[in-house]
Amino acid sequence: KNLHLSDGALIATNSLGTAEGGQISIKVAETANLVGEDQRGVVSSILATAAGAGNGGTIVLIANQLTLQNGANIRADSGKDSSGKGGNINIEVSNLVSLSGAASQGFGSLISANASGRKEDAGNGGTIVLAAGRLQLTDGAQVSTSTFGPGQGGTLAVTVTDEVNLSGEDKSKDHFQSGLFSTSQGDTPQAGQG
Repeated sequence: KNLHLSDGALIATNSLGTAEGGQISIKVAETANLVGEDQRGVVSSILATAAGAGNGGTIVLIANQLTLQNGANIRADSGKDSSGKGGNINIEVSNLVSLSGAASQGFGSLISANASGRKEDAGNGGTIVLAAGRLQLTDGAQVSTSTFGPGQGGTLAVTVTDEVNLSGEDKSKDHFQSGLFSTSQGDTPQAGQG
């Protein structure tokens, strides 16, 4: 009925080699809540990432309400040493999606399907499809399908039936702002689709 991850708890399927990240499918009748970090600074997360050469994986999350607090993550990224592309995230929430609060290192909560690799053949950002009744991103929280290498930003499709509230910045030295992003930050930047 409810899912609660706290103090750095993880649901993860990761690839360290050439394969893509795995698949995670979660269906919660009421609330999915991710909050907090452990003593090492690892934040509570749902991860389908590829640290090696592969693409990010796939995450499907269906719930009545979703909250990420104090730097919590949902990520389907490809790694910084990878040539893969970002993965796929599909989130369907009937009521509120709320990302708020920063972790001890200052970074806000995050949903991402980024391509983090900086190699010449690094891939594009992934795809995020987010449907919600209300969407609230505060304290530097972000939803991102960006790329940090030569690939283009990914596809970000957000449907909100009622209200969207984007405000504030995180507590990191860069003061990242809350928002929805599909950007390319490589040498030849190509923005994605939003």
